[in-house]
Parts: sequence; structure tokens; C-alpha cells
Amino acid sequence: MYEIIVCPIKRLYQLAEDADMSEVAVIAVSSYEIKKEKLAGFYACHCMNFADIANADHPSAFNAYAAAETANFIKALPENLDTLFACCDSGESRSAAMAAAIMRFLHLDEMRIWTFPGYHPNKLVYLLLCEALGVSVSPEEAEKKSEISSKALKKAINKN
Repeated sequence: MYEIIVCPIKRLYQLAEDADMSEVAVIAVSSYEIKKEKLAGFYACHCMNFADIANADHPSAFNAYAAAETANFIKALPENLDTLFACCDSGESRSAAMAAAIMRFLHLDEMRIWTFPGYHPNKLVYLLLCEALGVSVSPEEAEKKSEISSKALKKAINKN
């Protein structure tokens, strides 16, 4: 089983320059243009442009078509893959949501995403990707997980 790492896309560009990434796959999401030439050394890349918004009616939001393409990419990854990077502009919301959905699909502990104060998973991305992966999750369950994420952030802020 491969490791899933969430990080900002700029960090991914740095890693691509510093290490052999031939056993590493990438899901990269940005509101801006993705520098695909910097990702050429990775085993496989799935790049998307959509905004970090939770309003499904917004034209720049993640949608069912993007979720289906992402699910197909994930399902096609080989089991012997070393690492999957889930990256977005800041490595906090869209990529964290994708990582949580993928972990749920792979029967891994997705709560490490929801309880980490540095992540704020986008519920729309999470729900649509879970659905595309064939993993059931209700909007109520996603809302509860989002509340856990908010509490983790508040707790971290109050410690400082």
C-alpha cells in the first residue's frame, strides 16, 4: 500500500528537483496554471484546475466529472506504488479532502486528516470524490468530520 502525503504544490515542485520520483504519483490541484513540465519525473500525474470553494453551483467548483476522472486515476494506480502526493495551492483544503477520500477508499484511517489542525478538508471535494470512488458517506457524516476539523484548529489556536 502506498503512502499518501498532502502538501502545497510549490513543495512538490521542489521535491521534483531534489529526488527520484519515478515511483511516486501526483494529484495536483490549483486555481492557477500548474507547471506540468516540473512534474515530468513522476510516475503519473493527474492535474486539475478548480477553485477551493464548497458551493457546487459555482462554475469553478469541483464537479462530478472531475471526481470521476480523479477516481479513475486513483483506481489505475499500481499497488506497488511508493507514494501518492495530493497537492493544492496551500496543501490544506482540496488536497486534504482528496487524501481523506482516498484513505477511506483504501480502508485507511482518514481521521488523521480530519484531526490535524493544519488541514481543512473541502467537504464538496470529499463528498464528490467519495461518491466517484464508490465509497458511501452521507452529507451529515461529512459535516461531523468538518466540525472535528474546525475543533482541531480552534484547539491548536487556543494552545498558543
